[in-house]
Amino acid sequence: KTPTKLLILFAVVCVTFVMTLVVLNFWESERAKLAIKDREIEQAALLDKTIYLTGNSIKAHAEKYARWDEMVAFAAAVRPDTLWAQENIELSMPLFNIDASWVFDRQFRPIYFTNRIHDAELRRALPSQARVAISVHERTSFHYFAMTSQGLMELWGKPILRQRDTLRLAPPSGYFFVGRLWTRTYVEGLANLSGSTLSLIPAGTAVGGRPTSKALEIVTDRKLPGLDGISVATLHSRAESEFLNDLRRMSQREAVVFVSFALFMIILFVVLLTRFVRRPLTLMSDSLHLRDPLLLNKLRKQKDEFGEIASMIVEFFAQKSRLEEEISERTRIQEALTESEKRMNQWLDGLQEVVWVTDSQGRCLYLNDAASQLFGRDKRELLGKAFSEMQLPQQAKKDSIAFARVREGEVLSDYEMELLRKDGTRIAVSLSAKRLLDRDGNVIGASGTAWDVTNRKQMEGALAESEERFRTLVGNIPGVVYRCEADVQYTMRYLSPEIRNLCGAPAEDFIGNHVRSFADIIFPDDREIVSNAVATAQARRESFTVEYRVLTVDGSVRWVHEQGKPIFDQNGNTTWIDGVLLDITDRKQVQHMIRDLEERNKQILNAIAELIVVRGPNDNIIWANQAFLDFHNLTSERLSQCERDFAGNDDADVFRIGATIDVPEDTHKRQDGESRIFHTVTSPIFDADGKAVMAVSVSRDITDKRLSEHAHRLSEQYFRTMIENASDLISVFDIDGRFRYQNPAVTAILGYAPNEQALKRFDEYVHPDDLEMIETAFADVLAGRRTPRPVGFRSRHKNGSWVMLESVGRTALDPHGLPVVVICSRSVDEGMRAEETLRESQSYLQAVFNTVQAGILVVNAETNSIIEANLAALGLIGSSMDHVLGAPLDSFLPSDTDALHLPHDAESDSDKQRAMLVRADGGRIPIYQSAETAMLHGHQCIVISFAIAEPERGGPPAAPAPQHAPHQTT
Repeated sequence: KTPTKLLILFAVVCVTFVMTLVVLNFWESERAKLAIKDREIEQAALLDKTIYLTGNSIKAHAEKYARWDEMVAFAAAVRPDTLWAQENIELSMPLFNIDASWVFDRQFRPIYFTNRIHDAELRRALPSQARVAISVHERTSFHYFAMTSQGLMELWGKPILRQRDTLRLAPPSGYFFVGRLWTRTYVEGLANLSGSTLSLIPAGTAVGGRPTSKALEIVTDRKLPGLDGISVATLHSRAESEFLNDLRRMSQREAVVFVSFALFMIILFVVLLTRFVRRPLTLMSDSLHLRDPLLLNKLRKQKDEFGEIASMIVEFFAQKSRLEEEISERTRIQEALTESEKRMNQWLDGLQEVVWVTDSQGRCLYLNDAASQLFGRDKRELLGKAFSEMQLPQQAKKDSIAFARVREGEVLSDYEMELLRKDGTRIAVSLSAKRLLDRDGNVIGASGTAWDVTNRKQMEGALAESEERFRTLVGNIPGVVYRCEADVQYTMRYLSPEIRNLCGAPAEDFIGNHVRSFADIIFPDDREIVSNAVATAQARRESFTVEYRVLTVDGSVRWVHEQGKPIFDQNGNTTWIDGVLLDITDRKQVQHMIRDLEERNKQILNAIAELIVVRGPNDNIIWANQAFLDFHNLTSERLSQCERDFAGNDDADVFRIGATIDVPEDTHKRQDGESRIFHTVTSPIFDADGKAVMAVSVSRDITDKRLSEHAHRLSEQYFRTMIENASDLISVFDIDGRFRYQNPAVTAILGYAPNEQALKRFDEYVHPDDLEMIETAFADVLAGRRTPRPVGFRSRHKNGSWVMLESVGRTALDPHGLPVVVICSRSVDEGMRAEETLRESQSYLQAVFNTVQAGILVVNAETNSIIEANLAALGLIGSSMDHVLGAPLDSFLPSDTDALHLPHDAESDSDKQRAMLVRADGGRIPIYQSAETAMLHGHQCIVISFAIAEPERGGPPAAPAPQHAPHQTT
């Protein structure tokens, strides 16, 4: 059957090759069509550029004259100067190749009209006054086409403005229009410039009236719009392109040549292959079909590849049964691994949190079903991608540093980061991560969980354990056939090429110990085991089986299963040993992988902060993670003794109907009596028959979330009450300056109801003289620049009066995330009146202070220096105000009678003390003094009053009262 299959295969290849060439020819044709399309685009662009360049002169003329100050004077004149128009407008028309010109006033009444073809009907080329008046508010210029009695005319119009009015702030003084007829000569000039044949087709012309185009011509239609945007004519362009036809014929010739050459080569190859391969393949096919290796005895003697293949077939017939046993064992292990992975995936998909596993480069290797809901895209789209592809650019550096710490061994817990969903919305995610190590301690990735914590309060999401997806060991077991001598080096006489896949060295290296002996690659610790097995088989004259390790070229270690048999001569001596080597490294490693996988899964689940417990149908606890044991203060040994205490009331429904039970709030008590609120989800785990055999319960602590929500509601109510009852006016504006909110204080201050000014701009209520200052301050707040002090301005009261306000503001975000401006204002009318009253009171008190007959000194209690004195005190001291202020009290009152030691509340003459006042000229005056403490400008002061004392009986007479010394009023 093999030659027949080969012939069929080659026939199919030929047909496929021919079809491929046909497709290539079709592709060449499509490429020619694309080339035509490109030429059409180029031709259209060239045509538009030609029209623009030729029409640029009348546009420049219209712009230049419309911005001419003399044109402004001409349009605004009561009696326009027609002589000026003839000299400046009419004489310039031939220079710019203009056929007609119009000038209108600002009400669009015609002032002046002229044309070079002496046709008064050209005035109809302009639109009616009403239509243009409407368009004036929409455009700053006019460019359109119109059909006239002389043919198609292109028109440009500009508003007449002064040259210095670059911002077009003033209304136009009129309008200036120019027009050019598209004559046959003008169209032919366009055709010469664009390199194509052009023709004008008026609007409404039937299809039959259009010019016909040749094959492979590039046809372009350019619509010429009127004032209302509707086409008034079409510019039809045709350009020939012979190179495309040449390209098509060349592609066809190439296809014919390639097909002929390919068919010839394929037929020749099939004939040669059939002649030299048919006989040996037929023998091998018959041998394999009949399972009779004797048919290959003759073929084995050939010294070519077929002889070697035939020898290998015969030798591998003997290994068939052993290979089938190995395959059966691997199939059983594979089924066990598949069942374990299936259960693990069911556990993880039952979690509400996202469980993820990444490789060492940060690319996702595994995500459970919760990832689709969290990230807004199918989890298969995320596999192979890193979290950094969903990160915000401004947080990329911080997140990369956090993941670098995880790779260094730090356990990341409750790390918050922002990611972008597929629809572009932002989500806040809380992340826990821990690195994963292989058996040698190398970092192979990271695993962890993630859940949605958007709006800082919602902690709903899915939590699941993570696990690195392990690869199943599926494939053919490699085998090496050998014949060696029975010496200590196991000198090879023959070794199949499969040895390269086993140890990395070719078979030629081992033949005759050319480069290395087979004993060299046996692991040193296993050499004695191999030699004992071979010696025992020689002594007992039987086959031997042994498993040991070999070293590869790169230094790695692989396990092999060797089965061999010593061959003896007539004298009973061992001539050689025949056998086969099977690579069983995967079978040896699979047990280590299972143990590592179980340990890794336990580490992942124990790293999760949620309480996870697995129960059986009889409420027996199969397993619980470390968070569950820590919460209930249990150990793994004590858990089985009190498992009835944790039996769930809803577990029966999980096993009976296989439903997932979601309990939003479930209260658990710790060993110390503290109650915590949990969100519990119980999911079933099914066996191969679809029967629920286990139930996985995941409980997330939401106590803090509930308390935070309650505190947030109280805080919001508290601040709303404060704002509603505040005496200051609090206003919220959008970025356009419109009122969004005002608290009830607006009624007391400005007389408006809280919602009366909604959606109105603030400039409607600001005094015109203060409007520019307020707009500048509002712009500064929007730009993030805070004013150093409140801004004072006048605002309109509902009764029409003006109220003086002082305001401060800043930007904020409303509940929808939109920017707003919050401004706090207070009325300063009462404050200004109070300041005026205060100034009057101060003036009155100063007058009283200076008219009191007794001397008064005010002393700073900390520095003991004089800070104030009245006129009577200056007269007694005999000095000016500049000399007294700042001087120490001891300069005028000796320390033995310092006022600082006087009583503070002396009220009667008996409480006054006698003292001696030292004048500026050195004289001394006996006085009575009293003191009181007071606060002045935030400092503690002592107010001392004194007067001349009466002379004591029998004592010297008192000095006469001094006259007031010169002083300065401060």
